[in-house]
Amino acid sequence: MEGLIIMKGEPGIGKTSVARLSSRRLAALLGNIVVVHINCRTYRTPTSVIQRIASSLMPELPDRGLSYEEMVLILEKILSKKKEDLLVILDEVEYLRDGDSLVYTLLRLHEGEAPKSPTLVTIARWDPPYLMDDAIKSFVITKLLLDKYTPEQLKTIVRYRAEEALVEGSYDDDTIGKVVELSEHTGNARVSLKILYLAAKLSEEAGLSKITLDMVSEAASRIGVIGITEDALMPLDLHDKLLLLAAAKRLSSMDKSWMKMGDLLEEYRLLCEEVGVLPYKYTAVWKRVRGLKNIGFLETKKSGEGMKGQTTLISLGSIPADKLRTKLKEILEEELSPLPSSL
Repeated sequence: MEGLIIMKGEPGIGKTSVARLSSRRLAALLGNIVVVHINCRTYRTPTSVIQRIASSLMPELPDRGLSYEEMVLILEKILSKKKEDLLVILDEVEYLRDGDSLVYTLLRLHEGEAPKSPTLVTIARWDPPYLMDDAIKSFVITKLLLDKYTPEQLKTIVRYRAEEALVEGSYDDDTIGKVVELSEHTGNARVSLKILYLAAKLSEEAGLSKITLDMVSEAASRIGVIGITEDALMPLDLHDKLLLLAAAKRLSSMDKSWMKMGDLLEEYRLLCEEVGVLPYKYTAVWKRVRGLKNIGFLETKKSGEGMKGQTTLISLGSIPADKLRTKLKEILEEELSPLPSSL
């Protein structure tokens, strides 16, 4: 089965686990598949990815000194001698630079010495734009969108992990409920389990035999259940903070989770005027939006059907807009005191 499988969804909803489990089961069923999993947050260039694939198939391959084109030719030769099919999982593919070149190359390896191209699985929080190019779209076999976990699903996951990892009697239904209550807005099982783990650790350090609700709240506050912590916000420069505040302010007044780029720009300019700083122009703002997206503060996508014209849509993802707005106001109060009451 040659082609491209696109899997996307929010962080902490099991995309990587689904891909790994499915590929293992497929390999066990068919018996002639080699699976290579690559995290593009670590391997960010086409050359490093191709090298990683090739060295997984031929461990003695040198890991430096070869160009991208040379690595592609070597991979083709390796595949020409392999009887097994190749399945490549590109995890967190949004971190990949020049991803269009890499994806296109892998999907067309059969045009060189390789008898077949690999089956390619891309995993991301959103679709990188190049995956929508006609040259790549024609290879798409299927697209899988994984939804956020519901509160009930989170409760099931947290209870299962508690039963597996904690001493009987050290927690109860109220503990599980509090963990879910403080993390359900994220839909992210990873956040829920972090709260449970830290609450258990804090209770143990305090000499308690049972996790208290206060310990759950303390754990949630320490990891930052709004999705980003104060430690992550503080290093941002003033204009990045104002852009995030603009997004939080506008989205908290809407009943939707996405806003137009134009709305963000308008809100940002109003904030700059209120605090007395000169706003950046569109191009500079767009570069900052992309930067904030790359480090996980914002999400972007192109507008679809039902909207006039093409525009970029902005979202805070799983971060509650009202809580982010409150946190940014506290930080900016120290930097720009006094802040206008309208913020």
